[in-house]
Amino acid sequence: MRKITIISAFSLAVAGLLSFGMIQEAKADLTFQQDAVPDACESELRRGKECKRWYELGRPKPIVLHGIHFDTDSARIKSSSARILDENAAQLKARNTHIRIEGHTDSDGSVDHNQKLSEARANAVMNYFTAKGVKSRDMRAVGRGESVPVASNSSPEGKAMNRRIELHFDR
Repeated sequence: MRKITIISAFSLAVAGLLSFGMIQEAKADLTFQQDAVPDACESELRRGKECKRWYELGRPKPIVLHGIHFDTDSARIKSSSARILDENAAQLKARNTHIRIEGHTDSDGSVDHNQKLSEARANAVMNYFTAKGVKSRDMRAVGRGESVPVASNSSPEGKAMNRRIELHFDR
């Protein structure tokens, strides 16, 4: 019965959005939620631990810098990432905001190694932005290692999704 109520409420919400011409925005939000963290909490919940996804915590969505690549097991940014980083640096320069640059890895390697690698990669992106004119005082780099997966690490596709750089706006 509860599933039917939830589905009915969702259907009414979508119908309301359609009538106001807002379906594209809502559709993008729903896609992001479904794609962003489909089973990131699965292993935590199996162990009986509490796990909250970003959208359950009421936090603003992070910006995932898709297309940022590093040399294998390195913090050296590949040249193919320059266009995306340049575009984001230009946007950050134009804003008066503080950002947290988070580096994430897959689960290959030790937890300690992945933590250090994620920190180095977040710092590499921050240094890139600084070189492009973004104020260093407005940024901080944080490594999350393998602690915040957005997909299962049991497949190459999932591992690729977990290796990412995110921008979080602190204010």
